[in-house]
Amino acid sequence: MKKIVSIAAVMAVAAILPARLIAGFVYFDNRNDFEAALGGAPSGFEGFQTSFVPAASVDFPIGGPTEFSLSESAGGGIFHVLGLGGNNFAGYSDDDSIATFDFVSPINAFGLDIRQFASATETVTVGGDVSTSFDLPNFTPTFFGVINDMGGTLQQITFDVSGSGFFVDFDAVSYGLEGTSSNVVPEPSSVLVWSLLGLTLGGCTWLRRRHR
Repeated sequence: MKKIVSIAAVMAVAAILPARLIAGFVYFDNRNDFEAALGGAPSGFEGFQTSFVPAASVDFPIGGPTEFSLSESAGGGIFHVLGLGGNNFAGYSDDDSIATFDFVSPINAFGLDIRQFASATETVTVGGDVSTSFDLPNFTPTFFGVINDMGGTLQQITFDVSGSGFFVDFDAVSYGLEGTSSNVVPEPSSVLVWSLLGLTLGGCTWLRRRHR
C-alpha cells in the first residue's frame, strides 16, 4: 500500500504538467544558441541544393541513403524552390497542409529555417513528437530548433502553418543524435517540475519510515 501511495503521488504531480516539460525539450529561436547548446553543429544537414522531382513525399539526401523524408498532407507536393544566389529551398503550396519530417533513425536535436509568404504573421503549430507553437512573420526566414536534453529521442516533427496564404519553405535543416553541452539551460518551469517530483518522493519516503 505504501509503494502505491508513492507512485500515485508522483503520477499526480506529473499529470498536471505539460508533456514538453516531462520530456525535457528545450526550444531555440536562434541557430547560434542551438549549436552552442550542442557544442557545435549537428552531424546531419540538408540545404536542398540538389534538385528533385516534386512529390507528396521526398526522401533526403537526394541520391543517397535516406535519412529523412519530407512530406505534406494536402496533395500539392514538396517542390524545389530556386532561390537567388544559389540559396535554394524545399517548399510547398499551403492549402491547409501539414509538413512532416520523418527520420529513419532517432534524433535528439533538430533545427531549420522556415519562411512563409502571406499577408501577415502566422502561428506555426509544431507537432509529432514535440508540442509547441511560435509566430512566423511574413517573408522573414525564422529559425526553429529543439533539443531533447534528457535522454529522449525524436523521429517525427510536423509543421502546421494552415493560415498561410501562399506557400511555406524550409532551408538549412540540421539534425542528429548528439551529446549536449552544459550550455543547455532548462526552462525555469522545468526546474520546478523536477524539484516538485523530488520533494514528493522525499516526502513519501519520510512517511514510509515514520509509519514502520
